[in-house]
Amino acid sequence: MLPGIVPAIARPRYRPNAVNFDGTTTVLSRGAGLTGAVDGTQMLCSAWLKKSADTSGTPIGGIGVAGAAGSRVAVLTSSLGVIKLTGSNSSGTVIGDIASSASYLAASGWNHFLASFDLTSTSKRWVFVNDVSDLATVATYTNASIDWTLVDWFISGGGTSNAKWSGDMADMMLWPTYLDLSVTANRRLFIDTIRKPVDPAAAIAALGAPLIRLSGATSGWPTNKGGGGGFTLSGTLADATTRPGD
Repeated sequence: MLPGIVPAIARPRYRPNAVNFDGTTTVLSRGAGLTGAVDGTQMLCSAWLKKSADTSGTPIGGIGVAGAAGSRVAVLTSSLGVIKLTGSNSSGTVIGDIASSASYLAASGWNHFLASFDLTSTSKRWVFVNDVSDLATVATYTNASIDWTLVDWFISGGGTSNAKWSGDMADMMLWPTYLDLSVTANRRLFIDTIRKPVDPAAAIAALGAPLIRLSGATSGWPTNKGGGGGFTLSGTLADATTRPGD
């Protein structure tokens, strides 16, 4: 090595902790609105997901369930294994529903789901799974406001007839904002060039704190590290056996 040259020190790759939802009892709930939430037309979600069962209609996030009125904001899988991001108005009517075209079943292991839309424009809707564009034909897309100010919020089911998420999850983040995911630099806030996780600090620095951010050590994972306020854990949240980025 030449005199005066200091060798570069390789930084360890970011590897988020992951937790397991048992699909039966594990629920995070918040019996209050999300602090700072305002009804609007935009949504952005990023999450690392690994299914442990292929159950029809199993919700991934179960986010924003208001009792019998149904979900207002939800991340879920269908019986075909597609991943969906949906938003509803204050009456519970779905006004935005975008999904992947491909199926991501238990056998596919860890998947990064990144989706965003702005209901004011049909050119502003994106689904990327593992950094690949995968938007299916959009059936429901109405220029109206999503009910972000409902009272009860859940992660993994809740309310009436909402199944629990059976599988692992890491770095679940949700914003009431839009991001153009066709721009590579925007996706690099969440997933790197070799499809590995990026520290949430990058997205937060660019976009501000999400309303919901669930991440970190298992013991503190239910604590909402976003700006919307805390959740209460019911059931058991266990360490996942693997992590995205392994």
